[in-house]
Amino acid sequence: MLGVNFRFFVHGIWIMVYSHFTIVYVNIVQVGLLNVDGYYNSLLSFVDKAVDEGFISTSARNIIVSAPTAKELVRLLEVN
Repeated sequence: MLGVNFRFFVHGIWIMVYSHFTIVYVNIVQVGLLNVDGYYNSLLSFVDKAVDEGFISTSARNIIVSAPTAKELVRLLEVN
C-alpha cells in the first residue's frame, strides 16, 4: 500500500492530509462485442492496425471477441 503526505498552509493553519492508495489489478478475460451489421468493424480494424504497428500485443487483441448474433457471441465467449 502506498501512502502520500500532503501539507499545505491555509489562513495561518498547517493542514496535513495523509492518503492511502491501494493498487488494484484487474484481470479482464474477454470482452464481447455484438457486431450487428458490422457496426464495430471500424473499431476492430483500428485495433488490428494497432497490433500490426506494435502498439497492442496479439494476446491483448485476442481479449476482444465479436460476433454478428447474440447466440454466436455467447457461444464464442463460453468456448474461450
